Amino acid sequence: MPVSSVTRMWSRYASSLTRQEKKKIRTINDAYQIVHDATDDRLAIEFAAGVPRVGDPYPGAAFVFCEKVQINRVSPIMSIASVDYKGEIGPNGEDDSPLNAPPEISWSDTEADEPTDEDINGQPIVNANGEPIDGVTMKIADNVVTIKRNFLTFDPYTTGQYRHSVSSDSFLGYPPGTARLIRYNAKNAYYNDNVYWEVTGSIQFRLGIRTTDDKAWYKRVRNEGFYEKITDSFTSSPILVQATDDNGKAMTRPVLLKSDGTRETDPANAHWLEFQVYRSLPYQALGLT
Repeated sequence: MPVSSVTRMWSRYASSLTRQEKKKIRTINDAYQIVHDATDDRLAIEFAAGVPRVGDPYPGAAFVFCEKVQINRVSPIMSIASVDYKGEIGPNGEDDSPLNAPPEISWSDTEADEPTDEDINGQPIVNANGEPIDGVTMKIADNVVTIKRNFLTFDPYTTGQYRHSVSSDSFLGYPPGTARLIRYNAKNAYYNDNVYWEVTGSIQFRLGIRTTDDKAWYKRVRNEGFYEKITDSFTSSPILVQATDDNGKAMTRPVLLKSDGTRETDPANAHWLEFQVYRSLPYQALGLT
């Protein structure tokens, strides 16, 4: 037989509003008295008209949703449904969208050992004979910002493009080329029968060291190799030959090269090559701030 009645119980109502960072989290506990036939089974009681379903919004709080419904049978013909609601509300009250919540921003830093082949004055690190010394590292400290905010939609493909990029615009006071998205996380939540997304992104900032800021994330290597360009004595044209020592033997270590590929004999005049390895994208377009 159908359930006789479902009545909300005024005596078992509880509600709380808490702050989590910049979020406002509303939790509500409600209860319903269900009168039914002694032969009604669990499903008939649980899914009776008037008993909230998981995912239903709380009346008057469009973004607070039912998370749990627990049925307790207290007599052969009566059960009590305990219903738990939880959700994020916007900054302007119960009916304000959580999409209007301001972003949560935190700063930290990170430090890593990076290889270096020149000193603070830009001089190459070499031994007394002008030979490069390999394996020297220095500590590089970068600021990291973590931003969390809500979005109506989330596009993992676009975000994936940003994971291999640096900023083409100014971002949080840092000039173009210095910001790089290093992590992101996206978690869905209810929003008017659909979902919205809680997105967290971490962005690392690197300033130019021995280069300009717009090339801070470029790969930088010394221009050197086992071959050099010389002028052919017959054609007067540049040709590529194997680098040799004063005795005409092939070099066992790379030699320094000038920008035109000819040999550089002065270690203090080492030429450096810079290579762009990340695409440039507008970070303001991420919408995090």
